[in-house]
Amino acid sequence: MDSLGFHIDVAEEGSVATAVAAVAARFERIDVLVNNAAVYAVVPIRRAALEELTVAEWDQVMAVNLRGTFLCARAVVPIMKAHGGGRIINISSGTALNGSGALHYASSKAGVLGFTRTLARELGEHGINVNTLAPGVTDTEATSAEERRRHDSSVRARAIARPETPRDLVGAVLFLASPAAAFMTGQTLVVDGGRAMP
Repeated sequence: MDSLGFHIDVAEEGSVATAVAAVAARFERIDVLVNNAAVYAVVPIRRAALEELTVAEWDQVMAVNLRGTFLCARAVVPIMKAHGGGRIINISSGTALNGSGALHYASSKAGVLGFTRTLARELGEHGINVNTLAPGVTDTEATSAEERRRHDSSVRARAIARPETPRDLVGAVLFLASPAAAFMTGQTLVVDGGRAMP
């Protein structure tokens, strides 16, 4: 299988455009976009109260988590339209559903939900499905011991009371990218072990 790798800044328009153009030139089409970049664990953020949160911190999270989703979708949509359709899968978070976590992070991920629903209505006639995946707190190789301790209460609140790993999300992403989800758009698929049951 052929592949390309890039180091890009999803919050920077030119960086996104360059990467998408290179992918389109190499493969001639883009069938699936997964918007997964986020500021949270790898680029740590403070869990500050509203009065303590700075505009710079707010803007940094919004730039990556929300503007990045917008820029990547905007760059691939013309290519998907030209080839008769595609799938856009936006990664939100359970924090957008239950109001937990850092204020700016949860707000940005709630914005992803609105973006998904509105874009799904806009792109349906072009055969482009737009859906959201909302994971629960997920342990990765970048999760610190302190974060894992903080996750304990979230794990205990799940119907399936164990830590969530990236592997738990693979099936949901593959489903949303597949023909099996051809008549599904504007939806939020929650994969969190049964913590949030909207």
